[in-house]
Amino acid sequence: DIINSSKNSSNNQSNTVTPTQGGLNQSITEVIAPSGDFFGFGGATKIDDTTFHLPIGADWWAGFRHEQEAFLSFPSGGVLTFDATAIGGPVTVRFKYEHYLYPNNTPAFDLGTQLVSSDSTNTYSITFPANTYTYGYKALILFIDTDETQSLNGTLTEYTKVIVSNIKIVPLLTS
Repeated sequence: DIINSSKNSSNNQSNTVTPTQGGLNQSITEVIAPSGDFFGFGGATKIDDTTFHLPIGADWWAGFRHEQEAFLSFPSGGVLTFDATAIGGPVTVRFKYEHYLYPNNTPAFDLGTQLVSSDSTNTYSITFPANTYTYGYKALILFIDTDETQSLNGTLTEYTKVIVSNIKIVPLLTS
């Protein structure tokens, strides 16, 4: 599962990962997680490749998962950037890395949250701290954090939608 390549054209991931004694030693340039490669779980669904939909009544742990080809680690932290548009009102998105897909998802760490409040597309950036788990992470999870009783434009919403695209993770270099 550890890859050594500068570009994987089949899933648009750009990275280089080199195994060493005691874990991973990575020289990743960037990891691109295409929105179309995310899959809903716990009642979360996608309307198309970039529109993420969280209906009323979805499980509290519902979200969208993207399984990367390689295990990645972030000994110096990193920056996650993405483009997003809120549909119908403000939405908070949260990103998390898990070791692997459920049930082998621990350890895990949150990358951070971002309020998406515009109905036009904007680029957002989340800087996350170092994480030294030796064996790395393979599952990137996107959550839509919302309150089912949230009122948008004076009406009760039946669902929450957000358009997310151009998701990119860039590890910070070790100093």
